[in-house]
Amino acid sequence: MRPSYNLHVNPLSHHNEQSVRIKTTWPEFLQDCGGEQVIENFVHTKMVFNEKYENNIVSWSGYFAEVKEKQQSFFGLNNNHHLSILVKMEPSESSIFADLVLSVSTTAYQTNKTLFDGLKKGDGIDFDGVLVGLGNEFKMHHVQSRLVARNNKFKEFADIVVRESTLP
Repeated sequence: MRPSYNLHVNPLSHHNEQSVRIKTTWPEFLQDCGGEQVIENFVHTKMVFNEKYENNIVSWSGYFAEVKEKQQSFFGLNNNHHLSILVKMEPSESSIFADLVLSVSTTAYQTNKTLFDGLKKGDGIDFDGVLVGLGNEFKMHHVQSRLVARNNKFKEFADIVVRESTLP
């Protein structure tokens, strides 16, 4: 007897329409959805991301690497990608690339302009954000920020390489 398949349910489609806070750490996320897992079995990793992480809120700490782009909002509308902050995490998946992109909306930027404009490479940041995109060998993990604050940590690291295609 053949197994039945529901052709209308795609295991790679979006799940978790409601955002809930999850207690997952960055190392736990890497075990489930890190670069090695993506390369070994993308389909399985994408299913894990969709079921466990997508659209859920995490609280992590990392290090500011650089701001890649500032986009203006049109007609005074809020732009969810006003800033794309490149973040190095600990542990890092790469010695030369950032680990994730932290998108900052126009409203959040205007509210915390002094913080964002004052960040220097290596400054420690704490952030709450919604996991919106799984990284792979071509794109970085993507988090939409909810709250960003500087902490008292600092880490020196070499300049990172930025490929435009890795940004959301």
